[in-house]
Parts: sequence; C-alpha cells; structure tokens
Amino acid sequence: MPFVAQRSAALCRGRVVAAVLRGSWRATPPSPTVTTAELSLVAPLLHQLGSGALAWWALRNSALRDSAPAQKLRQIYRFDALRAAMRQADLERTIAVLQAAGIKPLLAKGWLASGLYPEPGLRPYEDIDLLVKAEDLSPALKALECEDAGRFVDLHLHFFELKDRHLDELHRRSLLMTVGQVDVAVLGPEDHLRLLGQHLLRHGAWRPAWLCDIGAALESLPPGFDWDYCLWGDERRTHWMMCAFALAQLLLAARLPHWLGADEPMALPSWLPLTVLREWGKAHAHRPPGPLRNVWRKPFSKLAFEELRCRWPNGIVATVFTGAAFDAKPRLPLQVTNYLISAARAAASSEHGDVPLAAKGGL
Repeated sequence: MPFVAQRSAALCRGRVVAAVLRGSWRATPPSPTVTTAELSLVAPLLHQLGSGALAWWALRNSALRDSAPAQKLRQIYRFDALRAAMRQADLERTIAVLQAAGIKPLLAKGWLASGLYPEPGLRPYEDIDLLVKAEDLSPALKALECEDAGRFVDLHLHFFELKDRHLDELHRRSLLMTVGQVDVAVLGPEDHLRLLGQHLLRHGAWRPAWLCDIGAALESLPPGFDWDYCLWGDERRTHWMMCAFALAQLLLAARLPHWLGADEPMALPSWLPLTVLREWGKAHAHRPPGPLRNVWRKPFSKLAFEELRCRWPNGIVATVFTGAAFDAKPRLPLQVTNYLISAARAAASSEHGDVPLAAKGGL
C-alpha cells in the first residue's frame, strides 16, 4: 500500500479507537458511536495497544455488547482483571522485600494510574516503577535479586518528567497508600498529573491508555489539589503538560476544570492530534531496532530501510527530545536532529549500536 494511503488508513482507524475510548475511564462511560464493522476493524488494535479491557468497559452497556468483536474484548477484560490481581501481589512482595532491607521507595506510574479507574484491570501495566535514593540503589538491587523479586521492577533515581522537582520535595508531598498488607509512599497527585502529561508526549503518545490516564486524573482531582504547585517548574515542561490536557479534551472528551479552558479549548497545532490518531491506528509490534551495522553494511537494502524506519521518531517524540514547543512549525528538522543524535549515541554506546532511537515507554 502506498505511504500516503497507509497514513490515511491509520488515521481512520485511530479515529475509531478514539471514538470507542471517549470517556471510557468513567464508572458509567458514554456508549461509543461506532458500527460493528468499525469495531471489528479496531478490536485487534485495541488489544495490541493495551486498551482491550477499557474498550469492553465502554461497550458493555451499548447495543454492540453482544457483537463478536465486543465479546472478544470481553475476554481480554476478564484476563486483565486476573492479571491485575497477580501484578498487585508482585507489587506487595516487592515493597515488603525493600522495606525489610530498610529502603523506602516512592511508587509511581502503572499501579498508581490504575487506581484512577473503576477497576484496576481496566488499566493493565507491566513494570513496577519505583523511585529510590542514590544510596539505596545498590542495596535495593541486591535485595530484589536475593529474593528473586525484581522481574517486573524498574528502579529509578529520577523521572525524566520530573527533572524540575527535587527528590526531597517529591517525598514531602507523597501520600501513603496500602497495597495488600503493606503501606507504600506514592507520588502526590500534583506530581503524578505532571508526570502523566509529559510521559504521554515523551513516548510519542502511541498508547491510548496514557491519554485516558490524564482524563481520569483530571476528573478525579482530590479536594485541595494545588494547581499552583502542579504548574510550577520549567515553563516548557508546563507547556507540554497543558498540551497533553488539551489532547485529552479534544480526542477523548476529558472534562477539564473551567479555568484550564473547558469553555474555550486550548489551541493545538493541527499536526499534533493527527499524529496521535495515526499512532493509534498503526499496528505496533514494537520490534526493537537491530544493530546499526545492518544499516551501514547495506544502506539500500530492505533490512536497512526497516531498521531506519524503526528508529525514526514521530514529531511528538522529536519535539520533547529537542526541548521544543508544540507549535505549528514543521517537525521534520526536529525529527532529523533527534534521529542523527540518537543514532550517534547508539553507535558510541555499543560496539553493535543496538540501542533504540527512542524508548517506547512502559505501561
């Protein structure tokens, strides 16, 4: 299929995905206005993108609930409900192991995001993201290795999305939550919302669940939410976060606080929502790029083309990578810059040059 036709088809599928997931994080979501044929077209994509259970949640009270594609999504919903229970058990054990070693981690991302939904299985996640102090990193790795509890654990010394926040401030504003029989500190709601907005864009917005997270977070802000603190920090990063809010409103009908522009939506460059929808409409196998030597040895081969395509960043990733604004200017110069710098870093960091251009991001 010609490139232009592929982009057009991906955009059409992405629009259907968005229609299915509009407001899907709510206890009673609106019934999707899609046909059975359209749902059949995107049901495999919804599963691949990690939003199959959430799609069933939106469809369960609609006229499409008994259709074949909806019933397949229902099976995914059941599986993800079981997996959520298993992952919570993994998290509880991980926290217990670290606390026994005298380490107090700060929990963020997947598990914390799943709590924004009516049921945890609606927001599946793989990794357990924990923030630890630098002096605790080695003991934490050792403790997890000794107890064979680190399979799904991703330890961080900082989060890229919160580089303008001091670790002590993150801990000071953290909340204590219960996971099974253990208590764990989690990011405060202001820091978590800021992280969600930037995380979506940093990883190219290819997973709809990330935008659903933002909608769910914006619609469940706790009393006394400190907007001054949430918006405080690097102005460019705040701009990125606000763009993510506007995307959630535009594509998924998220309800924003009135002062954020609920009456007059924030203007976005036309390429930005179109890029998101095309990402949602693609088949994301996420095969890691192969060694750069495959490109250099036979630069005009089909293999080389595939490796270059895997490394090519979309305009969203390139904008964040270069620290630019989400404006109407062409993205191609930023994409070329992103590609060349990242490819050079990959070649320098490994004799095989097998480091991906842009991480796809965790769940």
